[in-house]
Amino acid sequence: MDLTLDLPPRHLDLEGVSNFRDMGGYRGHGGRAVRWGRLFRSGNLHRLTPGDRQRLAPLGLALVVDFRQRAEQEREPSAWDPASAPRTCAAEVVPGSAESFFRATGDSTVSLDRTAEFMAHLYRDMVVNQTAAWRAMFEGILATREGAVLMHCAAGKDRTGFAGALVLSALGVAWEDVTRDYLLTARYQDPDEEMARVLRVAEHLVKPPMSREVIRPMFEVRPAYLAAAREELEARWGSVDAYLTRELGLGPAERRTLEARYLA
Repeated sequence: MDLTLDLPPRHLDLEGVSNFRDMGGYRGHGGRAVRWGRLFRSGNLHRLTPGDRQRLAPLGLALVVDFRQRAEQEREPSAWDPASAPRTCAAEVVPGSAESFFRATGDSTVSLDRTAEFMAHLYRDMVVNQTAAWRAMFEGILATREGAVLMHCAAGKDRTGFAGALVLSALGVAWEDVTRDYLLTARYQDPDEEMARVLRVAEHLVKPPMSREVIRPMFEVRPAYLAAAREELEARWGSVDAYLTRELGLGPAERRTLEARYLA
């Protein structure tokens, strides 16, 4: 159950960053709650304002895990004050951006079904072919003894959504709550605004007869997307827990460390 009543706010309303959320409050191993103010997720930080930086300062961010591709990072660098910037872990997920879809489809006719199929494929790919990024994420988190951790990509939706599912699962959060947290993006991000942002960058790749309505599923969160990742995990490894252990190196010692730091 999402424990938000009379507790810290789930969402931080920032001027230049969308979908900035605290991942605390969910019940993990042994019924212990994920600590508030220790794990965060968001969209990209390119438009951080001075006011945003001032509001984020009390969070004590020690590590930022960036899942964007190198070209995305160079095009829209995070706008931290260099004097107080948190340590950054570049955990590049390739592919994973909307631009990869436009490159793959080219001039071909795109349908709603094909867009949804692409998204399911992307989530399955993140399970099978992007394990280096998830290992880097957990290595960075485990190496961060004090302070809070922020994970983000461009929209804080897909790459960050799957990463958040892995972190919460490693803490023993039930998949129902993992999915609930994933779907909160629908509340805190406007898919049409995100579509407009991406199209400004990749408009040269979008060719007729594509329409905004046809590609809109790419900018939404749907239970089926995350479910596709879980299906792939279970088909290949038997369970999410086995994937975390065998593919990402989270043995008993690593689990105990995570629980000690992030469960109350």
